[in-house]
Amino acid sequence: MTIRGLLISALSVLVTLLTGCLGGRATNYHLLTGPADEAVSASSGEKLLELGPLSLPRYLDRSGIVIENAAQQLLISDVEQWAEPLGENLTRVLRAHLEACPAVGRVELYPLRASQSGFERLSLDVLQFERVSTGTAVLRVRVGRGLDTKDRLKPAEILFFSMPCSTSDSDFSGTVSCMSQLVTDLGRKLCDSLG
Repeated sequence: MTIRGLLISALSVLVTLLTGCLGGRATNYHLLTGPADEAVSASSGEKLLELGPLSLPRYLDRSGIVIENAAQQLLISDVEQWAEPLGENLTRVLRAHLEACPAVGRVELYPLRASQSGFERLSLDVLQFERVSTGTAVLRVRVGRGLDTKDRLKPAEILFFSMPCSTSDSDFSGTVSCMSQLVTDLGRKLCDSLG
């Protein structure tokens, strides 16, 4: 083997080692959590509820978790990510909360079959859902309600929820836990309004 060959081999090994050492942290995946399986009981209500559509602002419709830093800039993490699309996760968790609601018999996702009637519709337009610079998790949602597909949605109501969380830009598990609690609060509020 020539000196040139040895040099190329040594450089290849060095690049491989540096890539492994400097490659960064492993990606952490998070999910919003809903009511525990034991807490969800079959509701005895009669109401058929259509949940959706649910929309997110473009800045939230991504895999990286979004937080606001002290300079009030949005930070999108490359390492701390949602395990599934946030809109799907949020819809699934809200559905679990609403299925436990005493007034609701069944929750179906938007869109229901055109042949179905006699249902109430909840559409959700998420306006804000992140941890802001003060360490507070916030959730602002515009909720539209209507009956059947023929009924226009009633004027939307904007609901706001907040909860103190960690101010650390690295505490994503705590942030996601706070965000899950906000979804629980939203589920309770929606359940109460359906009562």
